[in-house]
Amino acid sequence: MSTPARPWTVTPHGSLEPQDVDLWTLSSAVPTIPNLSRTMHVVKRRDGSLLFHNAVPMDDATRRQLEGLGRFGLLVLPTDSHALDGPAFADKLQVPAYTPRAARAALERLQPIAGDAESLPPDDAVRFLPLAGVKNGEGVLEVKSLSGKTHLLFCDAVMNTGKIPGLMGFFIGLFMGMGEGPRCIRFFRRRVGINLAALADDFEALAKTPGLASLQVSHGTPVTQDPAGALRTIAASLR
Repeated sequence: MSTPARPWTVTPHGSLEPQDVDLWTLSSAVPTIPNLSRTMHVVKRRDGSLLFHNAVPMDDATRRQLEGLGRFGLLVLPTDSHALDGPAFADKLQVPAYTPRAARAALERLQPIAGDAESLPPDDAVRFLPLAGVKNGEGVLEVKSLSGKTHLLFCDAVMNTGKIPGLMGFFIGLFMGMGEGPRCIRFFRRRVGINLAALADDFEALAKTPGLASLQVSHGTPVTQDPAGALRTIAASLR
């Protein structure tokens, strides 16, 4: 089910954080869940343009900072449940939006979609890798940095939220399966999983990514310690 869109709305967010020489993150709170973060990834493509993965409206100072990194290129909306700020973001920054093929029909009810994530304009820095075993088309963006490192950008298939404080955090952990350590949460498996063995196979294949330096997540903190081992552990939990 698609998330209803809203006008350009800047909520409190952190600073633009470098993850590599051509990869940055910007995090803010999930509007409907206190103490849970959502993260936008910004990738500088080889052509000098910026690719935005997820849409997080930012203040003017952060926007000027982004303008200094490169020209605004395109927006990837990873699923139809991550579209709250998609229409306003694409309009404000004047960037075309792409989404996985399986989510396109739902998102086109909210905003123009330029193309499928599976067919992003080619670039040596980033490519979309579909995930098997899910029905919403969610995939992974593989970022090959100029540093020689490779990063995998996830939406909801892998989270690393830690224990969320407060009473709501208790119930989120209980019913959704969020908690300590990187994981494919129970809510995701039940909501969009259709073949968990196939998804586990994909995680194990991703663990073999040459030069893998981090799992960049949309909810929680990046996994930088043994990311390959984390993927193998997650895969084992799905079998």
